[in-house]
Amino acid sequence: MAKELTREVSLRFIKIADEIMGVKQLTQNQFADSVSMTSSNLIRIEKSEDNNVSIESLCLLIQLYKVSPVWLLTGQGVEYVDIKLLTAETDIKVSVSDIEAAVTNVTRALGVIKSAVNKNR
Repeated sequence: MAKELTREVSLRFIKIADEIMGVKQLTQNQFADSVSMTSSNLIRIEKSEDNNVSIESLCLLIQLYKVSPVWLLTGQGVEYVDIKLLTAETDIKVSVSDIEAAVTNVTRALGVIKSAVNKNR
């Protein structure tokens, strides 16, 4: 069950990464750098050779690109917290309160997933 959840999160990570790279016109290297990973890590995840997206990369994706932590971790709800921010022409400035809220949401979502995994054991 945990491996299935990890793969599902990785697939959503790649889906949203491809979308962001297209809209923001980022290279694979630029995107990977922005979420604290190498482009080779990103390629391995795309090819299903690696299902482990770090918590740091997930948090950066949520913080920088306003991806919904609930959608990213569970597949439920909307993909973006604010879609206008994805297509904005200017740089996105993230406030400390935005980061704290995202981390809180990720922590809650991870707790829900952990509980579900533990129930199914």
